[in-house]
Amino acid sequence: EERLLCLDHPKDGFKQNGRFYFCEATIEYGEALLKNSDDTSILVIDEIGLFEIRGEVWGPVLRYLMRQKPNPLLITVRSQFLEQAIKSFHLFDPSVFHLSE
Repeated sequence: EERLLCLDHPKDGFKQNGRFYFCEATIEYGEALLKNSDDTSILVIDEIGLFEIRGEVWGPVLRYLMRQKPNPLLITVRSQFLEQAIKSFHLFDPSVFHLSE
């Protein structure tokens, strides 16, 4: 199923965050999918960035998953935000794979 996450212009039902407008219904839908996932599923979040590091967009659900779910997490992060993400999410000894462009 496809759902629109964000736009670069205002629209009803979208909340501004920086220069983007995020669809609150899509975020709620994604959060529910992640929170209600089977405990044996690998959860993939592509990608976290400054919004999540500041506790916005997917940040709250990512913190919930780390505290409440036993699932393995695969998270992509741009190299420029890697250290901030490790600190912000209290990732101890994460496995980091650097991909070349």
